Amino acid sequence: MKLAFTNLLIEFATSSSSVNGCRVTINWTSKDVQAMRYEIERKLPSSSVYTKIGDVTPLPGTVVANHNYQFINDLTGGSQGNFSYRIRQIIDTAAASFADAYIDTTNITLSSPCVVTGINPVDPTKDAICILPNPAHSNLTIKINSQNPIENLLVKIVDVKGRVVAQYKKTKPAGVFSFELPVYNLANGKYVAVFYNGITKLTSKEFIKL
Repeated sequence: MKLAFTNLLIEFATSSSSVNGCRVTINWTSKDVQAMRYEIERKLPSSSVYTKIGDVTPLPGTVVANHNYQFINDLTGGSQGNFSYRIRQIIDTAAASFADAYIDTTNITLSSPCVVTGINPVDPTKDAICILPNPAHSNLTIKINSQNPIENLLVKIVDVKGRVVAQYKKTKPAGVFSFELPVYNLANGKYVAVFYNGITKLTSKEFIKL
């Protein structure tokens, strides 16, 4: 049964990649629940093996559902050649019954040396965004540290059922920027704050409302 379920996940999953300057964006659609997780692996033009470069936590939810995800990989300036990315879905994280699958692979070719740009300045592999306090009672303080401004900062608050219960739009200047979001009207429980630069997902942070 587990093998059949895994094969269905592989059959359903799709992915694509695009590049802007030295920034590669990997998008994929897959089925999951919150207990699962994803690992992103990359194979460099000069390598014959894949290496893990990041993790992605599924959106909240206890029922298998369709979700769209995005992962951003910043290459070093001057990179070129064929870069291959594959998505590993950890289906069962328990040690005794561990199960995983490579659900899809996407490739991007840089025909000439790439040039670093200032687009989408927050690096999701770094802890550039933090929320305090956690747990929270009435307000969340969001602190973002990025070298460049974010003109279309969007914050979505998602509950454990995957529903967007609140969203806020901000404009962030360069450097360190802090602002407060009200959460006093939310029911007590677990939530995820998902951060976007326009339509590009930057990162997500879990918090508890008491």
